[in-house]
Amino acid sequence: MKSSSDESEESLDSDSDDDEDDSSSTGVPVSASKMKKGVSKLSDAPASSPNKKSSMFGFGDPSKLEKFTGNAKKAARGKTATIFLPIEFATKGMSYFPVSLGVQGDMWWFKPEYLLSVLEWGYKVRWPSSKLPEYFKTVKHYGIRDKPHGANVYKKLPSGNSVINVITFVVGIPTAQKNKIQSEVDKIVEFIYPCMMEFADRNGGKYALDYLESLAWVNSSGEKMGIYGALTKKDKHNLRAVELRMQKEMIQFFKIKPDFNHDFHLDYYFTDYDIKTFVETYHGGNSWEEIPKNVRKACYKNKYKINDLPVWEDIAEMRQY
Repeated sequence: MKSSSDESEESLDSDSDDDEDDSSSTGVPVSASKMKKGVSKLSDAPASSPNKKSSMFGFGDPSKLEKFTGNAKKAARGKTATIFLPIEFATKGMSYFPVSLGVQGDMWWFKPEYLLSVLEWGYKVRWPSSKLPEYFKTVKHYGIRDKPHGANVYKKLPSGNSVINVITFVVGIPTAQKNKIQSEVDKIVEFIYPCMMEFADRNGGKYALDYLESLAWVNSSGEKMGIYGALTKKDKHNLRAVELRMQKEMIQFFKIKPDFNHDFHLDYYFTDYDIKTFVETYHGGNSWEEIPKNVRKACYKNKYKINDLPVWEDIAEMRQY
């Protein structure tokens, strides 16, 4: 585990059983957290598709995803993710921690819809009587800031055409227990990573590419464009090669459980609009004057004083392309 209380922050690109409703704050049933490592009690998938999202990946077929294959492996050196400083809402006595799984690298095409669909299906198979965890609702891609704590612009791929995104979710826990955030995130990761590994191993590249094809638009020449077009441009007549490459890239990302940096200010990764949205969602308010100092300091490392903050009304969402 890495700490950054003095904010010596690393480069963005560093390589670096029972169906109970009693849940921990992660939304994972308590019984699950008591299971022995390597033990899995997933049943086969139902004969019919459990929901629309799942069916797009073919999960209606029980052969597509059978059982999770143990916990994610120990982190390799340099594989890092980030737990950010929380937005504390004193009235509710809650702290909300954004958690980023880090830069996707070769898996640039990966969408959070994939992750959410796999997790929703896997969770209901494993704990059919439990409600889905609250953090599922927060899974999203966020474009990252060009430089930590720097100007409010996106960091882009070397091609200059696409913003670099990170998969992020938010974990809410009682403020009185906020020192337990690492263990709460660990429980989540020990569900996410094996789940995604099993998806990838079970022909996940094909399902992901099929989904991207469903989103593609057709140009005047009849070619399918978008992410699908970019992925298949050089292998139009060998889609299996594309699927296998995507499968390999998912395995490379999810086979290793990351080490977590923590105590990072939100403006290390997030742009002003996303920071404002976090504040509005998890604290509430219509101006910086309504936001307490500790929350402002969690948002911005240096410029957290009222007069130094971006004008609330002027903060707008930026185009990623």
